[in-house]
Amino acid sequence: MTGEDVPRARVRRKRSWALHVFWIVPIVAAAVAGWLIVQKLRAYGPEIAIEFRDGSGLRPGQTPVKFRGVYIGEVSRIELAEDHKHVFVYARL
Repeated sequence: MTGEDVPRARVRRKRSWALHVFWIVPIVAAAVAGWLIVQKLRAYGPEIAIEFRDGSGLRPGQTPVKFRGVYIGEVSRIELAEDHKHVFVYARL
């Protein structure tokens, strides 16, 4: 048997468009997630610092900040001053 008698296989290279379409879903999902994160960050207002002599009853993430009876923000963190005589309350509006 000679080398010419052996049949040769034909290789067809076919590009799969389904593989490329598969990548559209994660790209769209990442874009939507990025847009939602940006919108959430834009919704936050500024953080202000308020100095009190006594910070009893204040809880970060639970105590609301009201102005003339209208909810305008929430206490985000509380820090004791260096002189230990008053506290700094940080609120996100």
